[in-house]
Amino acid sequence: NRHCKVHSDTREAKLIVKILAVGCSFMCRHDHVIPQCEVVAKHLDADIDNRSKAGNGNTHIVYNTIDAMLENTYDLVLIGWSNPLRWDYITAPNKWFSFKVSNNLSTVKRGIDVEGSMYRHWSSKVILLTNYFNSKGIPFIMWNSLDCWHYEDTMLNKELKNIKEFVDITNSQFTDLRSKEQWFSHDDHHPNQQSQDEWADKILEKV
Repeated sequence: NRHCKVHSDTREAKLIVKILAVGCSFMCRHDHVIPQCEVVAKHLDADIDNRSKAGNGNTHIVYNTIDAMLENTYDLVLIGWSNPLRWDYITAPNKWFSFKVSNNLSTVKRGIDVEGSMYRHWSSKVILLTNYFNSKGIPFIMWNSLDCWHYEDTMLNKELKNIKEFVDITNSQFTDLRSKEQWFSHDDHHPNQQSQDEWADKILEKV
């Protein structure tokens, strides 16, 4: 029922017929809250294949994005990166789960740079998917649903900042909603509708 601030050119909008969305719980429906990817699809009057899964990490995102693109044709792909401390595994071909390393940091060997390690797990996947999309000529938009960025003066950071399809790469929706208290509740820090709508506008600006 919300009218987004960004108005796409009609001729361009008609080209976006089907959207693929892959991420974690921030891209899933939460009670009555509609996720940003579905808000975007509604605004563009496009069908959406939302393969996001609550609790899962970035290996799930990369694998299921490529798997979906090999099976179907999409006009736009939306990627919301998850927590790099989630280690994804399967119990059957389509039964994905995640071991949350973040719940076991007390057992991690001392001396490990946790933030730097998280960043390296995430950044390599960003480069991989970006190059895959470009090789296939598929338009895409990415953002960080959860915290991924790590400040380093490296060539890789500069390369990541040059990805024009990335929404506010040094920020995340999670950090943004917490600073604005745009959570579902004080006990549940998933995005409320205001946060989802604001991030839908950010995505639409890139589209």
